[in-house]
Amino acid sequence: MASQGAFPGGKIAAIILTLVALLFGIALGLAGTFVIPEFKSVFSAFGAGLPLPAVLVIKFGFILWALPLLAAIFWWLLPSNMARIKFYAVFWAFEIILIALMVIAMYWPIFKLGSAV
Repeated sequence: MASQGAFPGGKIAAIILTLVALLFGIALGLAGTFVIPEFKSVFSAFGAGLPLPAVLVIKFGFILWALPLLAAIFWWLLPSNMARIKFYAVFWAFEIILIALMVIAMYWPIFKLGSAV
C-alpha cells in the first residue's frame, strides 16, 4: 500500500534533487573559495577596491560550504520523499538565487575594473 503523499518515482526524484542540490552547493563553495578571491590581487594591482558583493563572498564564503552539508542532513531529517521533494524545490530556488548573486560578484569586479582602466 502506498504511503500518503507518495507518487511513482518519488524516491528517484528525491535522490536526483538531492544530488543536484549537493552539486550546486559544491559549485558555489568552490567559486566562493577559489574564484572570487583571485579578484582581490587583480584589483590591488590596479589600486582599486573590490565591489561589495565580492567582498561579502570573500568574507562569508565559508557559509557556502554549509549548503551541501545542509542538503545531505535534510535527506535524513525529512520523513517522506514528498517532503524531500518540496524541500529541495525551495532549496533549488535558494541556490539559483545564490548562483545569480555569485555571478554578479564574479563579473561586477571585471566591469568595474574595465571602467577604471
